[in-house]
Amino acid sequence: MKQYYILTAVFFFTVSLKAQIINIPDAQFKAGLLSAGAASSNNQTIVLDANGNGEIEVEEAGIVTGLSVYDKDIVSLEGIQYFTNLEVLVCQSNKIENFDYDLPFLRILWCDNNRLTHFNMSHFPRLTWLQCGDNLLTSLDFRQNELEFLVCRNNLLEEIHFGVLSDGFYMVAANNRLTSLDIINRGKNIHRIEIFNNPLVHLNIEAQSFDYLICSNTLLTHLDLSKIGRDEAFITGDFEISNNPNLRSINLKNNASHFCIRPASFNCSETTFTMQNNPLLETVCADEGSETEFLQPYATALGFTLTSDCVLGINNTAVSESTIYPNPANEIMNIHSKVGINQVRILNMLGQVVAVVNAAHNNDLNINVMDLKSGAYFVEIISDKGKSVQKLVKQ
Repeated sequence: MKQYYILTAVFFFTVSLKAQIINIPDAQFKAGLLSAGAASSNNQTIVLDANGNGEIEVEEAGIVTGLSVYDKDIVSLEGIQYFTNLEVLVCQSNKIENFDYDLPFLRILWCDNNRLTHFNMSHFPRLTWLQCGDNLLTSLDFRQNELEFLVCRNNLLEEIHFGVLSDGFYMVAANNRLTSLDIINRGKNIHRIEIFNNPLVHLNIEAQSFDYLICSNTLLTHLDLSKIGRDEAFITGDFEISNNPNLRSINLKNNASHFCIRPASFNCSETTFTMQNNPLLETVCADEGSETEFLQPYATALGFTLTSDCVLGINNTAVSESTIYPNPANEIMNIHSKVGINQVRILNMLGQVVAVVNAAHNNDLNINVMDLKSGAYFVEIISDKGKSVQKLVKQ
C-alpha cells in the first residue's frame, strides 16, 4: 500500500510539472506568444499553445528554438526564460526596457526599436548575432562572445568591448557617443565597419583585410589603418573617410604594395572611394607602387602630401613610452617622455580641446589641471617624431 501511494504521488507530480503554466504578466506579450510564429528544433513551424487552453506551458515553451513577437506593444518579456532552448528571437518594435533573462542557447537576437538601456551578455554565452539599433544602450561588452554580426546604430553607446570576432565580422555602430574603439580580428576578414557620427578620438583596427569602411564625422586626428593586410580589400566595397574636422594624417602603409587589385572581371573605378571634407588633412602615408599611383589624383585634388615615409604615425614607439602621473590626478599632471615634447593637448570625452600647453622639446612637464572638471580626458602628447594619446582621470 505504501508503494502504491508513492507511485501515485510521483505520477501526479510528473503530470503537474508537464502542465505547469508559465506566468506571463505582460498581457501583450502573452497575446503575442499565443499568436506568434514559432519554430521547433527540426525547423518545423509550430503552434505554441498546442493543447488550445489559452496558456503557455513549460513543456510547450521548452521545444521552441525560434520565436517572433515583432511589433506587439510589449513592455516586459518576463516568462521568456522558460524558453530554455531558444536560439533565435525577433522582438523588434516594442517597448521592452529589460532583457535580463538567462537564454543559454540564444544565438541570434533582433531587438531594434525598443527602450533597452543595457545588456548583460553573461545571460547569452552563445550569442553571435545582435541587431539592437534604436534603443537607449550606453555600453556593450562582448568579451565572452564570438561575435559575427552587430548593428547597434542610433543608441547612446559610449563604449563597446570585443572578444573573439568571426571571419567576415560585420558592424554598424553609427550615431552613437563612442570616443574610443578597438576592433581586433588578426588573420581574418572584416566585412563591414560603419562608425560615422561618433566623437571618436581613438580608433584601432587590426585584420587581414576588410571590404567596407565608412569613417566619417569623427574627431580623429590620426587614422592608422596600417594593421590591415588588405589582401582583397576594396574590390567590392566602399572606402569612405570624410567630414572629419580634426583629421591630420592617415597611415595606409602595410607593406602590401597594392591598394586595389585589378582582376580581369573588375574595374577598380567601380569601388566607391571617398576622402572628401577633411580640412586639416596634411599627410597620407602609403606603400610605393600601385597604392601611391591610385592615391595620387586624390592628393593632387585635395591638397595633402602623399608619402611612403611614415614618421608621423600616432603612438610612435618612442613617444608612446611617455608616462603620465599621478593618474588619477587632482591638481598637477606630470609627463615624462624619452622624446622632447612640443605640445600637449587635453581633450574631453567628446573630443573637444579644453587645454593646450606648448613646450620647447621638454622631456618633463608639470601641468596644472585644477580647473578641469572631474572625469575622464584624453591627453595628446606631440613631438617632432609623432604623437601618443593617453587617458587621464581628473579627480
